[in-house]
Amino acid sequence: MEEEDCKAITHSLVLLVQLTNLDNVVPKLVEKGVFSQKMVQKYTDTNRPLSQRKRELYLDIQLRGPRAFDKLIETLSETNHLLLAQVLRAEPRVMAEHGEETPHHVGVHPMFLPQYLGADPFYIDKLHNMVLEENNYFSMGTEPLTVKVKLGAKRMDYPCKKDIQVYPMGSRPKGHFLIINNVKFWDDSQTERKGGEVDEHNLVSLFGQLGYEVHTYRNLSLEDMKKRIIEFAQMQSHENVDSCVVSILSHGEADVDVRATYIITADGEKLSTEWIIEQFKNQNCPLLVDRPKIFLFQNCRGTETDYGMKLTGGGRTQFDGIPNKRVRSSYSDMLIAHSTLPGYTSNRDIYRGTWFVQAICKIFMEHAHDTDVEDMLKMVDQKLANSASEVHSMQTSCYENRGFRRKFYFNPGIYSDTEQDQL
Repeated sequence: MEEEDCKAITHSLVLLVQLTNLDNVVPKLVEKGVFSQKMVQKYTDTNRPLSQRKRELYLDIQLRGPRAFDKLIETLSETNHLLLAQVLRAEPRVMAEHGEETPHHVGVHPMFLPQYLGADPFYIDKLHNMVLEENNYFSMGTEPLTVKVKLGAKRMDYPCKKDIQVYPMGSRPKGHFLIINNVKFWDDSQTERKGGEVDEHNLVSLFGQLGYEVHTYRNLSLEDMKKRIIEFAQMQSHENVDSCVVSILSHGEADVDVRATYIITADGEKLSTEWIIEQFKNQNCPLLVDRPKIFLFQNCRGTETDYGMKLTGGGRTQFDGIPNKRVRSSYSDMLIAHSTLPGYTSNRDIYRGTWFVQAICKIFMEHAHDTDVEDMLKMVDQKLANSASEVHSMQTSCYENRGFRRKFYFNPGIYSDTEQDQL
């Protein structure tokens, strides 16, 4: 066995001993010719401590020839030990969204705790529970998430408590959903975002099932991104819907003092996330005034003074000598979610997509029928908080509320023009 493979087994020995089911693994290793039937008797002798038998198996297998490691990986994969197989294989599947792939020997799937925690029984138990309760964490396989939204049984967009307002969400469609996904970049200015197409597919499926009309674009230059965003913000059809959602997926970077975040366009240029948000200010997007606008950035921050937007109409407080007008903030009814904190990278799985979008789709499809969107974003961050890569990388999402003063329920499957509209 190669020295590198032996080290992989030795470094993960505590985890291997804790989680291996010998009854399943031993017969398969015999079947693959790694051990003879006689050789495995000491591993199946129930008179000996179980942990000792497991430890000896993993030490002995290092002496079983050059193909023993590959056969061990196959055995673990075939006996439902996918976590252990991926710990040992350490595939380069998690990448940072600033365009750099993690080193081959350390990149792993989100669900693994750092190696330095491996010897602590508390974390071994926690990891074991994570495996047994997979529904609370990321899947460890390579198959993308299948998005199936749970439909609502009753409308949630009615005030349930005094003084708590709720955004109405009964239009058909519920709103317009814009997704711009930059996966490939011109002249190799940035690395290809492998797994980015999975995010796009999942989000299109999610918001389609939530009742949105979807507008999808991929691999846009700076000028094309600006054009599509402005066109979307100024669509006349916003007048007839209750909300809009914008999702931008790409590489990104922050400026030197981390106050602003830039989206990297397909031609290698930079577009500020703040510029994108500004296109939906009340001045620029009057048809969406008082309507919820949600932004999902899979990447993250201005100095402009807010002078507000003047709206004609009655108001309680008036001033002598000034026309009767009320002022609404330039930024209102906006909820802006970022996949990570300013200054930090965002993780992407080349098979299943980014951690953030995986979590968004999983949480939203299961809870959108009865849960407010801000509560769901907190659930998304809780899901991310339970994940770590083997290189010790973790991820914290965040969201910003700009005048998003009401509760927001998607009400999937429920529309005002059908009999499902219930009190």
